Amino acid sequence: MVLDMSDLSFRKLLLLTVIETFSPPKTPEEERRFEELMEKPEYRRTREFRQTWVDRLTMIGLLEAKRSTLLRQISAKFGPPPEEVVWRIRRLKSLDELDVHLEKVLTARSLEDMGIQGPTDSTAASTDR
Repeated sequence: MVLDMSDLSFRKLLLLTVIETFSPPKTPEEERRFEELMEKPEYRRTREFRQTWVDRLTMIGLLEAKRSTLLRQISAKFGPPPEEVVWRIRRLKSLDELDVHLEKVLTARSLEDMGIQGPTDSTAASTDR
């Protein structure tokens, strides 16, 4: 997902994040009052906006964490991966697909076995004969 800085909803999220990050910590009472206010009908759109961005950012975080884990596991098992493999992994957008690769790395004998690297030149040359 590409976040467009000119997008109004992104600007609102950025403002909300700055306010929440740099405002003084809320006491339990202030937090309770804030949550009560957010439950009011007039704040419905704010709640939806906030939840939508929480969901998006959570997904982005999960994808990045799984990509990083997969790259670390590949490096530990096979050595540093070629740029092509890093490029392919960085572009995976499905948690399920990443999970499949995270399982495959446990039993694979090579990156080719995992299905994320094409045949090497020597393998391709030997199959062309």
